[in-house]
Amino acid sequence: LHLAQSDLRLQLPRFSTAPFISALERHRTCAISLSGVSFSLDWGKKCLNRRWTAYAPQEKMTMRIPNESTVPIWLVVWILQLLAMHTSTAEAFFNNPPPTFSSALSSSSSSFPPDGSAQASNDAETQQRHCVVVGGGPVGLAASLTLSNPPHSYRVTLLEKSQGATSVQTYDPTRAYLYLVNPRGLEWFDRHSNTTSSSFALERLFQYGSVSSALDAITVPADPKTPIDPYANRGSSMANLTLSDDRRLRSVWVPRHQMIQLLVETCEKQNRDTEESKSDSFQSIGNIEICNGKQVVNLEEDDNGNAVRVECSDGSLYTANLVVGADGIDSAVRSCLARKTRTSWLQGRPHDFDIRAYSSPSAGIKLKCLQFPPNFTLTNTDGTIMQTQSTTIYSLRSINSGTERLSLGMLPVKDPTLVRPANINTRYNHKIWSISDGPTMKEYFTKSFPRIEWDTIIKNDEEWERFATAKGTKYPKPQYCPGSMIVSPANDSTGVVLVGDACHAFPPDIGQGINAGLNDVVALDRSLRGQEIVDPSDATKQEEQAPIYSMGVSLKDPLTRYQKNRRLEHKALIRLARFGAPFQYRQSWRRDRVGSTIWMMNAAFRQIMNKLTFGIVPPIAVVSLFQTPPEGTYYVPYRKIMNRADATTTIFKTSVLLSLVWLCIKIFLAVG
Repeated sequence: LHLAQSDLRLQLPRFSTAPFISALERHRTCAISLSGVSFSLDWGKKCLNRRWTAYAPQEKMTMRIPNESTVPIWLVVWILQLLAMHTSTAEAFFNNPPPTFSSALSSSSSSFPPDGSAQASNDAETQQRHCVVVGGGPVGLAASLTLSNPPHSYRVTLLEKSQGATSVQTYDPTRAYLYLVNPRGLEWFDRHSNTTSSSFALERLFQYGSVSSALDAITVPADPKTPIDPYANRGSSMANLTLSDDRRLRSVWVPRHQMIQLLVETCEKQNRDTEESKSDSFQSIGNIEICNGKQVVNLEEDDNGNAVRVECSDGSLYTANLVVGADGIDSAVRSCLARKTRTSWLQGRPHDFDIRAYSSPSAGIKLKCLQFPPNFTLTNTDGTIMQTQSTTIYSLRSINSGTERLSLGMLPVKDPTLVRPANINTRYNHKIWSISDGPTMKEYFTKSFPRIEWDTIIKNDEEWERFATAKGTKYPKPQYCPGSMIVSPANDSTGVVLVGDACHAFPPDIGQGINAGLNDVVALDRSLRGQEIVDPSDATKQEEQAPIYSMGVSLKDPLTRYQKNRRLEHKALIRLARFGAPFQYRQSWRRDRVGSTIWMMNAAFRQIMNKLTFGIVPPIAVVSLFQTPPEGTYYVPYRKIMNRADATTTIFKTSVLLSLVWLCIKIFLAVG
């Protein structure tokens, strides 16, 4: 615990050690920095006597204190002052008259760092805590920015396994999907802007992203004789989002590589501003170092359990007080925590990090992208040429039916010069996965989509070859792990925490992937600040009453609160992902078509009941997810959405059961 001068302005002349000792039991170790001398309060689990130990250069002083005794404040301050002056023995203290608390504080004021700073400027580099973030995706970058800024002020090292042409910042046609950043994710951007007093990240997001409150979605029929929607050529209602707009009502479409690029630019700008500025506000901001080509293979605690060593495949080692696992569904950090072959605090609860996976109609669907040129043209039935708009959603249907049906989906791109990735989502046994050469694939698409002039739109045979040989991406089962953190028992200011896909993953049906990850970062930020992770409707009230974050606070309580909150939210999120909108890909199997019909009937019934009851019965869960949140909030928690849906289901089941019972009784009485 690094104290500034203002922290010692206590109101009471005496205090009882009993509550202080009780508080220390939650932290175990606490250190006060004063002129290079550490005054620590520590003990281990095996110690029978609690003790206060004061350390000075080449000397040690131990003072045993009974549980219920009282100690004058000036006594503690005078001991610190003696140590700061390198007093060799404790006799000097008893041979000099003790000063009053105010005089001791005044005389020792020069020994403290400047008011409001975490440590003296000349010791900032050596005493600043270190955080290693594993994973250079959007969630890992967001976590780095959050933890490097006050009040956390970690020095951050971000480890990303990709590099060069495969870097996450590079456009990759095999992963050319877009992120939909909705209000749940936009909360992180607003929170970051408020913390740093800079809107750079938000400005970049609006620069790269397409925004709309009502998206234009155009379906292009497969039959060339069927006219295209006459409004398809009207352009788009996409509008630029400004800093003054209500972001609770908007969502932003951003290409994957541009999302990562804007967060990297934010990190680089923060590093430049910190280096160039000499003001106190920038002195407390930690540096962010991004290291590419770093594949994490192991986590180990140091000899004393006071830090975590992160080992990479190239032999490099990084030691950190806090490790954040943001390395996706195949998380190396989570795998290390789930190992059961060793005995250490990093494997203290291995079963908590075992994945719990569930079935879903959209699990196992395979995706790959065919690259269209920007603003390509379509021919209508009357021969008119229609130029597509980059900010409009398109769904191009094929003439295939049954198990061979196929669609091309295009999401909005703000930059009209970028290629338009057309997503194909099919089952693994669809014919396109058995075609392995470009000419055959082109022939198949020419027959399946007769409306599209393929020779004009995709002239490059290399694109057909690339598309044919692409292995694609397989949607995972909805899954999560109950555990999301672990803290060292030897030093609970050291720990590991998971965010994003490292602790939950699911198909992109409900558009919550990046938003759930950014929401994890916001929850982690709140817990480390000492704020309660509450429903958004209570957030303002809680922030006003929240305690100030302390640089030496134990990670045990904050991370425990984080895990407890996230476990319930992730569990509800996975259920929402399973049943929210799993049939939107027009899956070709017969059971998919039957399941889609049943899902539509259930959704229609709930929507009708919602209208008839004037909102008492909530709409289907996926509709509730995108409804405008209450005033003063960004979103409705996943738990509330699923609790309402479950309550409606219970009422419906109970009603049906009672109706059957009543019918049976009526028939029995009639027969009798």
